Amino acid sequence: MEELHIRFENFLNKLTERANELAEETKSSVQDFYNDDIDPHKRSFFNFKMGIQGQFTSIINKAQEVFDNQIQFHEPTIREKQTPEGNIKEKWFRKIHDEFENWKDQIRNLSEDTFKDVKEKSAEITLQEIIDEYNQIKDNFHCTQCGGKLDINEIYFIATYIPCPYCQTQNTFVPSTKMRELEFITKDLAEERTEKEEKRYEKIANKSTSTPEEIFVAYFRWRLAVWKEVKNIVPVLEQANKKVFFREVHDLMTYDGYNFYENPDLYRNIIQLLMQTESENKKIVIELFEYIGERGIPQEEFKNLISNIERDS
Repeated sequence: MEELHIRFENFLNKLTERANELAEETKSSVQDFYNDDIDPHKRSFFNFKMGIQGQFTSIINKAQEVFDNQIQFHEPTIREKQTPEGNIKEKWFRKIHDEFENWKDQIRNLSEDTFKDVKEKSAEITLQEIIDEYNQIKDNFHCTQCGGKLDINEIYFIATYIPCPYCQTQNTFVPSTKMRELEFITKDLAEERTEKEEKRYEKIANKSTSTPEEIFVAYFRWRLAVWKEVKNIVPVLEQANKKVFFREVHDLMTYDGYNFYENPDLYRNIIQLLMQTESENKKIVIELFEYIGERGIPQEEFKNLISNIERDS
């Protein structure tokens, strides 16, 4: 049995060499592959990553197949373990089994570590690149009919008609590939810029003494901050992302047990707390409660609560 153990160890060593070679080859090119992928979602890069990780998985599977076919059946039965010979066999099997499990963890870690040093571009950097490109383009767009200079007053991420103020010709402004990324990075950028609100929410949510009302309000303020950032970056996305914001709050109620039908007092408390929000946010608070609806609060009382917010705004 010891000879079998040695053969299996040698086999794992060869597979480890192959895994290390794969890791080194990948590390030498992975950053370039990431940088060259112009897709804002980095789909080609992630397909490449999945392919490499699949090769690591294949190495583990190959070892598992050998273990199952040549080692596993040596595990003694419960009855055999009661004998001196079976006890020795059990210790041998347990040793090789534990070594194999550690080896699999080692290869999995190697698979993950292969990509850990990839420097991903932040949304802030991408936005600055878009702004730089916009500044180069905006003063060089002219009417195709009369040649008059046309003003590009905002960053467009879809093809847009720009009317000529001189001859009224409709000119099509087609944004660059880089400018088209704006739609995709906006939410990521907003999330980056509201980390302070996110951490405040997480601190309150993880505190054992926090009330459901406090957690709800902290979550609302975080997601509100994200929505306002999106609105500031790309005003045209305001309404679409408002729906996303409302749905996020609705999902919190659904998954975190805010059953206002059974506990209308909780809903009343939340409304009262959000009535104290800043004046510029009260309009969105009213829209949110109208989106959520009365729930367990009688209709007339709910209308009065909303009216109170409107009166104070």
